Amino acid sequence: MYICPEEDKRSVAYELFRGFLFRYLERFFCLDESSFLFKAFRLFHLLLEYFDPQLANYLHDYEFIPELYSPQWFLTLYARALPIKQVLRLWDMMIAVDDPAFIFYIGLCMLISKREKLLIADVSNIPEIIANLHFKTEEDIDQTVLDALKLYRATPRCILRQLR
Repeated sequence: MYICPEEDKRSVAYELFRGFLFRYLERFFCLDESSFLFKAFRLFHLLLEYFDPQLANYLHDYEFIPELYSPQWFLTLYARALPIKQVLRLWDMMIAVDDPAFIFYIGLCMLISKREKLLIADVSNIPEIIANLHFKTEEDIDQTVLDALKLYRATPRCILRQLR
């Protein structure tokens, strides 16, 4: 087991993991009636519109909205969408940035990385393309995080406040 060895359910690793989840996921699960989750979808679409209006409009025109593909990213911090080794590396980098809003930028960069493929794809293939967003190497993760940092730093503060 990566996080919680069987012999010690309250290990240091477990407590750190618990703190990590609290830091990054509390607002998704502790606020009333999933309101933050739906707000997060709208804000994610707003970010996509801000940084790639053509892709945002394309996905929106075909009713492929964030509610259809991003919950598995945001609610599991990419653990459902990626292999565990990639997830742990990504989490290390998220901890280094130390802003819960940064999870949106990782998804944004993952989506933008398939921009050309998405724009020329048949609409029926969009779900498959997005479902197969992943990293081939550790360097791909590093580059995605660097790209995400650039977008994060270029975002107006008023939007960042809303994402937090």
